[in-house]
Amino acid sequence: MDKNGKLVSIIMPVYNSEKYLEEALVSIQEQSYKNLEVILVDDGSKDSSPKICDRFASIDARFKVIHQSNSGPSAARNRGLDEATGDYITFVDNDDLLHRDFVKELYSLCDDNECDIALTKIHAFYDGEQLPQGRGESKLRYMDARELSEQLLDMGWNGIAVTMAKVFKKSLYDSIRFNEERIIGDDDSTMYLVYWNAKKAVLNNETLYFYRSKRKGSITHSNYKLSWLTGVEAFKERMEFYHSKNEKILYAKAMRNYCRRMAENYVQISNNFPEEIGKLKELKSKMKKYAIKLLFLRGNTFKQKISAIMFAWIPNMWNKLYMKL
Repeated sequence: MDKNGKLVSIIMPVYNSEKYLEEALVSIQEQSYKNLEVILVDDGSKDSSPKICDRFASIDARFKVIHQSNSGPSAARNRGLDEATGDYITFVDNDDLLHRDFVKELYSLCDDNECDIALTKIHAFYDGEQLPQGRGESKLRYMDARELSEQLLDMGWNGIAVTMAKVFKKSLYDSIRFNEERIIGDDDSTMYLVYWNAKKAVLNNETLYFYRSKRKGSITHSNYKLSWLTGVEAFKERMEFYHSKNEKILYAKAMRNYCRRMAENYVQISNNFPEEIGKLKELKSKMKKYAIKLLFLRGNTFKQKISAIMFAWIPNMWNKLYMKL
């Protein structure tokens, strides 16, 4: 153990990931920073994932396994937060990989610089693809809550919007939990609140987190379901939060994101559930309402405003162009 280092809790929700889980757990086990507790929350897996978790716990005392009935990733993360005892926490998905210095670098940045959050960039990879050997450019950027929030709303860098690839002071989550009613949008329901509570954060420009992209069977890459509409509500809540704080620029940016997310769901519903005429009409009406409102708010560029208008009026056509660009 690192006698002079504080305990870092790693929280991993686990669900039906037998193909990738062991590799993910090895990347945690081999971290150069050793003062860890690893909380594996088996969320009712039906494959051999529970046995893999139990095996790691039997050979490494830092690993703790919690078995629960299937309740979704948000409930699993919340259970992990309830069990975590570290001064710092980080979240890892059950099929992703960590650079061996991920915890060491981000923990040190937090602890040495009195930061509430340390962030790193994400490298997305596919099965069979060789991961980059180097860590990339070493460059730091310090931000306060408002700068972090603006980066989030402008999608300032790869990984800003997700829970992974970050080390947090655990105290940031004292009053924040993931919304367990949302299958999609758990990150969107919480990250803006965590960022707003952070007095100081630092971005490490190196690539220390590896995201397994488009894994068959994962929620974010499964066939669209109407239940995913709950994710749109997360964007609305975020928009209303900034409005309640009288943050006019952030409010306008959040409104643009809300319009975009509504348009994305509109396209999915029109392609997969064309019979849901009521939902399509409701989304189209809201999209037009807020897109027009955007024209009169400061915070977005002219190009971003035009983009929101086009999303609202010709979502199917504009989505194709947006995805290509």
